[in-house]
Amino acid sequence: MKERLKKTRSSLFLWTVFPFFFIWVSGNYLVSFRRETGWRPRNPARPALSSFSENYLVSQPEIKPLSQIESGLVTIWFDDGWLSQYEIAAPILARAGFPAAVSVVTDYTGYGGYLDWLQLRDLQKKGWEITSHGVSHYCDDGQIADSQAELEFYRSRQELINEGFRPGHFVAPCGLISSRTGEFAQKYYRSLRTSDGGFNPLPVEEPYSLKAFGIEESTSLEEIRGWLHEAKNSRSWLIFIFHQVDKEDARYGVAPEKFEGIITEIKSSGLSVVLPSQVLEVGNG
Repeated sequence: MKERLKKTRSSLFLWTVFPFFFIWVSGNYLVSFRRETGWRPRNPARPALSSFSENYLVSQPEIKPLSQIESGLVTIWFDDGWLSQYEIAAPILARAGFPAAVSVVTDYTGYGGYLDWLQLRDLQKKGWEITSHGVSHYCDDGQIADSQAELEFYRSRQELINEGFRPGHFVAPCGLISSRTGEFAQKYYRSLRTSDGGFNPLPVEEPYSLKAFGIEESTSLEEIRGWLHEAKNSRSWLIFIFHQVDKEDARYGVAPEKFEGIITEIKSSGLSVVLPSQVLEVGNG
């Protein structure tokens, strides 16, 4: 009887302690795995991507060089990797036959409101160019050590390469540029895009201080037409920056109807819509 009671207590102890031990071991393994690989859990509220069936087959379509430049050029460049850029903006651009670029904050991928890796691969497969926007969207105000600042450039590039992308360009978070920003960009990337408004001469003379116009809901179509007209007349490269494309009334966002109107204006201008790498190749020709 005593022996049976002893075995019962031993069994109860194992069944009580073992689940907690298993959870502890699993938790430590996941923490270690996440630290080493950069893996993030998928947002459970987001439906699975149905249009991309080749889950881990990365397609890298060739970015064809421009044969010649007869007029100005336009690039549609999205920042931050918002989910609305995939769900709303991408179909509008597809109907117009336009490619685009998107700058990705690698630590944001897979979380609510942002693109995940599968969606980014799908955009690349459809002809978009994926560029870097840093690891954490840290705005370089000079308050961190050089080594930590450099990691924003190096790590984001490596993470994008590991996920199947060709990140040739860096977009400065918050548009803040310092001497070390330019130094690190030149070390790891082919260009650095700012948020300073202006046009870029062709061929590109200063790839590490690319200018661009940020588009908000308050930006008028008259302004868009004026910039397009100037790019055409001066035979220069015009970059438009977009963030959210939805009706959330965010400071830097535009409504879908406004975005579609801007795309119509670009199409009516007759200017070629191109990717950053295509324009940089012109500078090397």
